[in-house]
Amino acid sequence: MPVSGIEVSAEYDRTWIESGRALQLYAEIMPENASNPYVEWSVNEISGTAFIEADGLLIAGSAGEVEAVALARDGSGVSGSYRLTIESSVIQVLSIEIHSEGDVSSVDEGKVLQLYADVNPGNASNKDVFWHVSGSDGSPVGSITSEGLFIALGEGQVDVLAIAKDGSGVFDNFSVTVMGPSGTEVLGLEGLNIYPNPGNGLFHVDLGELNGGQLKVIDTGGAIVFEYMLEPGVLVYELDLSHHQLLLPLTGLKTALQ
Repeated sequence: MPVSGIEVSAEYDRTWIESGRALQLYAEIMPENASNPYVEWSVNEISGTAFIEADGLLIAGSAGEVEAVALARDGSGVSGSYRLTIESSVIQVLSIEIHSEGDVSSVDEGKVLQLYADVNPGNASNKDVFWHVSGSDGSPVGSITSEGLFIALGEGQVDVLAIAKDGSGVFDNFSVTVMGPSGTEVLGLEGLNIYPNPGNGLFHVDLGELNGGQLKVIDTGGAIVFEYMLEPGVLVYELDLSHHQLLLPLTGLKTALQ
């Protein structure tokens, strides 16, 4: 008895499958007592790609629409089909938001600031980002590591970019302002009396008419080698710099009051 009809179905009645996954298809032959109940499987690739094995196991290829066809082997020409949507297994980044440790946007020269990139959606296939500091006029304002650690090199403002690595082209930018070594008003040696100068590492600083704030000694490389909170009414302070590799006398140092 020849085949009069074929109904194709999928495991769990699925109508979609992710790229690279497999899905079992079934062919129900009518009538049940057909002389030759076997079928030959094939795939019509509409906008996607797929491969189907002799037992009806379909392997999804690229994203798009495909149609699985079961053709009766008895020569009757009867067939049945089943349409499937193949979805990409890659979930691309839709947005990135940069934020900093402490939610600040400024950092002192010579210091570092940790930046973070929040990638959305949370289940994106590749959540990694490239960190990049945009070019600026003049001296470099800062650089950034692959882990998002911004290193302040000089005063100014610069944009830091986090760019998705998944090829989506999504990015976010964050403006960072780099301030002077102390981020405050920096006073030179004028108005201060430092003695003995030159010396062997033990100095006294007479503030004169200056009073209050914080005393910082900064070397020519921008590093703070001494800092002390000034006490009201105390105008003379002792500085022990004998453990620091400095060029003495103290003409190469700045004394900062903030």
